[in-house]
Amino acid sequence: MVPDGRTEIARGRASVVYDLGDGTVLRRCLDAEAEVAYEAKVMEHAHAHGVPTPRVFAADGRDMRMERLHGVTMLQDLTQHPEHAARHGRTLAGLHGLLDRVPAMKPSDVHQRLLHLDLHPGNVMMTPSGPVLFDWTNAAPGRRERDVATPATRIGDPTAVASMDRCHRESDTATRHHRTRM
Repeated sequence: MVPDGRTEIARGRASVVYDLGDGTVLRRCLDAEAEVAYEAKVMEHAHAHGVPTPRVFAADGRDMRMERLHGVTMLQDLTQHPEHAARHGRTLAGLHGLLDRVPAMKPSDVHQRLLHLDLHPGNVMMTPSGPVLFDWTNAAPGRRERDVATPATRIGDPTAVASMDRCHRESDTATRHHRTRM
């Protein structure tokens, strides 16, 4: 159901986005039991450390009101302009570089960093002011190698798959422990 007759502007595997008409959007999780408060805190934390994320204005239950982004996703641009691949590769590397400097949210996670865990061209909006990283649903603390391996596994690089599997085994227990303490 569209809230108050608002226009649906995007739909993903887990959520739908509505234009609220005031420069903000409502992202509603399709799972009625979803809770977006953790994701909102993660986005604010990443933004405070220099990672371009949509600004969050409110998070309640399965709904998050945030800044509306204008542009196309990096994936949409690559589909139309494959010649932009090298430039977008550098952009993804730059976003990873920014994430390298973002500490985990809890002081006890001093040796870990904030991981996006779904950083790929479909989750980067190319806006007039630069790339913006969205969809922080899977974010968690961990080793940066795990985050860097994620995009390569999406395109089938077997070396990256083996590396990511090793990182997952080493950090899954810590990630599950961290999330249950939230």
